[in-house]
Amino acid sequence: MAFLIVAGTTVAVAPNSANMTQEEVGDRHRAFDGTYRSTVTGQPRVWKLKTAPTASSAANTLRGVLNNSTQPQACSGDLFGSTGTVNCDTELNDWNPIMSSTGQTVVIGLTLRESS
Repeated sequence: MAFLIVAGTTVAVAPNSANMTQEEVGDRHRAFDGTYRSTVTGQPRVWKLKTAPTASSAANTLRGVLNNSTQPQACSGDLFGSTGTVNCDTELNDWNPIMSSTGQTVVIGLTLRESS
């Protein structure tokens, strides 16, 4: 299986660029009388990653998939472990063109947020 597939499109992820954190949905605090109050309803996972240098045409295809598909999108691959398919809200953060000996390539920064 590929490392990352977003909406049916395989994404080439740069080595050691994927980072997973968890966001907390809700709030927690102490009340005036000292009791602990929590309205935390979930902890969705968030992945930030960069693609490997990709040909401009393939990068434009990926950008079209990310920008023109309805959210959330089906994400799958080894990045998610044994979870299988995860519904993710995708966000394109960076678009860095790089000139190389083989022509122009692009490194794309992505954020994937697990949807409930």
